[in-house]
Amino acid sequence: MRKIRASEAWIAYFSGKYSKKELEEIAMKTPAIKEAVEFEDTFLQDKIERRAYEQREKAIRDYYSYMNSYKEEGIEEGIKEGIEKVVINGLKEGININIISQITKLSIKDIEKIKVKLNL
Repeated sequence: MRKIRASEAWIAYFSGKYSKKELEEIAMKTPAIKEAVEFEDTFLQDKIERRAYEQREKAIRDYYSYMNSYKEEGIEEGIKEGIEKVVINGLKEGININIISQITKLSIKDIEKIKVKLNL
């Protein structure tokens, strides 16, 4: 087997295209991969460790999913607030409701509601 660079060895390790024997040959020439292979072998044999790992991974995925949904909700809320500020400022400046509607894409009915709410 030809001498391979560390990056090639890692690609081979993660590709899943090599047999256990081939990976062992690569690991013998790359100490970090040897350590990873040994850790993987130990990890796969320990059901408790593997279950704990899977639970941690699930918790991380759930956290990011939760945060992403709140981020999207926050963005939507921010956009709504921004549009409402444009409407309020437009009404205070005496801009025609039809023009405000064209700019904000809000219906005239929705703009009228904001106008009533603010007593403008």
